[in-house]
Amino acid sequence: EEAPAAEEAPAAEEAPAAEEAPAAEEAPAAEEAPAAEETPDAEKE
Repeated sequence: EEAPAAEEAPAAEEAPAAEEAPAAEEAPAAEEAPAAEETPDAEKE
């Protein structure tokens, strides 16, 4: 019975790691948005 318990522990650690991954992808996306706003300004000049 102790063996299966050990397998559940590592699984719990992997869950939070998966939540951090998507967060990292959203961060770079936010930086690209402001960059798009600067482009139209350059065309006006």
